[in-house]
Amino acid sequence: MPTSVRWTVSVRAATLPLLAACGLACNGVDRTSGVGTDLQPGPNSCTAPATGTPPAGLGHPALGVESVPLSGTPFAVAISPAGVTYVTQAWAASAARADLPATTFSTPFPVGAFPSQVRMSPDGRMAYVGNQNNPSAGTITFVSVATNEAVNTAAVPAGAILTIGLSPDGKRLYVLTDYYGVYVLNATSGELMDSIPVASTGTLLTGVAFHPFSPCLYVAARDEGKVRTVDLRTKQVVATFAVSGARIQNVAVSRDGSTLFATDIQRSKLLVWDARSGRVAAPAISRSTPRERTRWSQMSTGG
Repeated sequence: MPTSVRWTVSVRAATLPLLAACGLACNGVDRTSGVGTDLQPGPNSCTAPATGTPPAGLGHPALGVESVPLSGTPFAVAISPAGVTYVTQAWAASAARADLPATTFSTPFPVGAFPSQVRMSPDGRMAYVGNQNNPSAGTITFVSVATNEAVNTAAVPAGAILTIGLSPDGKRLYVLTDYYGVYVLNATSGELMDSIPVASTGTLLTGVAFHPFSPCLYVAARDEGKVRTVDLRTKQVVATFAVSGARIQNVAVSRDGSTLFATDIQRSKLLVWDARSGRVAAPAISRSTPRERTRWSQMSTGG
């Protein structure tokens, strides 16, 4: 494998970097005791999800970026509440660790044959790494953060895992596949708990996010140019955000629950919707040059 390739990972040297929008990387934020405050009145609906004040104590990191070279094609990053940072190295079958605010990475450790997405449990004790390509296309490696060692492997019944989502309470893994919908696994044992069929979700599922106040899951079907809203209480699709000609790679929800974002890698645009009304909330933001488009595609996949 071409492990000699060296990419640059940009690390913000702050006590705990936190994203402004809640895609999967927000799973490091502990919401197990409930979500923000000041919910708007009305039903806790996924067709018009609640908005509210984000949990206190969260904010942007201090300015300043340090670039750190890392081999093996860095693909995705996850950060625990304590600042433990994992970066998967797709072509090296490994991941590397940094403990913020330090920006020095550890010796790589094995996490599966082709590690792509990585998620951290809300308590920071477990990392989950999805393996995307053969021979481990349908597996997730459970990694103990205390030791950086694999402690369990879970497999889905069929399909290649394109990305994974961890429920805000840290109890369920939502495994998005190419042509087999979404599988739901127990985040402790790895056992299959449930599934959402491909007839509901669409195919080539590359993006996933959770609403911070309502029990809603957002799933992007890349080549359809659609983001579907799934009510987690019923597993039913209750809304669809669609853009003709788009290829949507990833999605995120603002921390106040009001805005849905998606990256369109076909046209190098950021798409923005009002999460309650479904209307376009802002003009699409373009990244039009070939170099910017490549960079945008890497960012939108977590790589």
